[in-house]
Amino acid sequence: MKAYLTLMWTLANRQIRSARFHPLVAFSLGLGAFILLSNYLFEETDFGSYLFLISCAYFQLKLSEPQRNEFLKITFGDSLKKKIRLLENSLIAFPFIVFLIYKDHYLLAFILIASSVILAFINRRFSLNISIPSPFSKNSLEFTRGFRKTFALFLFAYIIAAIGIVVDNQNLGIFALLFCIVICLSFYTKPEPDYYVWIHAQSCREFLNGKLKIASLNATLISSPILIALLIFYPEDYESIFTFLILGIAFLITVVLAKYGAYPKEMNLSESVLIGLALYFPPIILGLIPYFYYQSLGNLKELLND
Repeated sequence: MKAYLTLMWTLANRQIRSARFHPLVAFSLGLGAFILLSNYLFEETDFGSYLFLISCAYFQLKLSEPQRNEFLKITFGDSLKKKIRLLENSLIAFPFIVFLIYKDHYLLAFILIASSVILAFINRRFSLNISIPSPFSKNSLEFTRGFRKTFALFLFAYIIAAIGIVVDNQNLGIFALLFCIVICLSFYTKPEPDYYVWIHAQSCREFLNGKLKIASLNATLISSPILIALLIFYPEDYESIFTFLILGIAFLITVVLAKYGAYPKEMNLSESVLIGLALYFPPIILGLIPYFYYQSLGNLKELLND
């Protein structure tokens, strides 16, 4: 485990240096930004605690990809792989938990601890030897494939929402709604082979707009059980419930555009930092969506009919 963690630390330092930052400066700026933005979320917004939990879950889900877990299992064995994943999730969650305790949000801190442990032992793959039908069309490659791999996580989100309604805690329901959308975000973190783009007889705009439409509709569909339950039990708060849904879809659109903004490469440190900032300060999305959109159009020109 020590050798693996040393390797990850070395790779992280190399990525930071490639962005022309000294690691010590980058970590200091990151910590300062985390504290300032977290304070802003909790003091200036009514939904800061939700975004706080979702931002932590987003970073943890990026480490739970099936290929990555399979690599760890083959290299270190199943037992050590679980310890590594638990340690990784703990390291990511630690500053979030400390800040929640500092703000006296003990229930949210407990939820974050529990979800971090659960995510460490879930491979984003439903491993029973049964065929799970997908409710999505064959035109939705990301959702057709991603739903089957993350089926257990959606069940977890639905259970959390049900518990929230039973104990009359709307916060848990909102968290579960946003957690569903975060899972959908994870479907778009890896670029598909360029052949899967080239086969579309569309212009760049038609292809990109179609991807955004499918992602938005499918994310709304998969989170609709929680959305409907919240509207039934908390009808007086329909405005805030729909606000969170729209905000979640806006994040999903941003990630889809960021994926194709870096295509055919994976999203690099700069895109990840921008998305991370948007999680803490949502108005940034208004600038990121057009920025990534036009960047995506430029990257897709060589593969589509433009």
